[in-house]
Amino acid sequence: MADEKGGEKLALSRESELIKHAGLTPTKIGDILGISRAAVYQRLNKAKDGAPAFNTSELAVIYTAVLGSDSPQADSLYNFIEQNYSPEELALVFPDRITLSQFENAAKKGERVIFGFNGNTDHITGKSLFTKALSTAQKNFPEKLSVVTPVTWFKGYLTDQVGLSVTHPHIVTSEFKSPLSFVLIEKTGLPARAFYFGRYALSEADESSAQELSKHVASLSR
Repeated sequence: MADEKGGEKLALSRESELIKHAGLTPTKIGDILGISRAAVYQRLNKAKDGAPAFNTSELAVIYTAVLGSDSPQADSLYNFIEQNYSPEELALVFPDRITLSQFENAAKKGERVIFGFNGNTDHITGKSLFTKALSTAQKNFPEKLSVVTPVTWFKGYLTDQVGLSVTHPHIVTSEFKSPLSFVLIEKTGLPARAFYFGRYALSEADESSAQELSKHVASLSR
């Protein structure tokens, strides 16, 4: 695989494919990691024998640099890493992996798990965090699960486009007010917890915001 003009050829390896999906040159990778282009090529040549060219910390730095530059390659790089690295490696590269685990543990302790879908179809693709979290909840604790949304097409879209059959209760109401999709976890006698879905990650709301969201959702079901 030829790369930069006049440069060496990259070894066919997972890491050389990673560079392609990142939309970067070995020189740029070297700039990001603070090493020379020659050092990058040396690592890539070793990678063809099975040695990793980049450790998880370096992989996270590369991904963060691509994401921070608002590169159109960010989605391609994210999907490539997700499909080609182990769960242990992914937990170190993508902070949301840890948050998803945190959500699952919190949901197991909760009495009610309420997903709020704001109508953004980016959240209900086959690889989206929203879909993964919803699928996990439906599989592991369906008796706790419900959904609130302002759109009437939610169930049909999820089934047709993602292949996830929605079996839990859901409320469709124009009174739903949230700029972000979320999952709310409630347990009697304890403060509610809420996680908001971003494009690449989940983030936990502070306690005050979670309580306000809980009150809003409660008002929708009356």
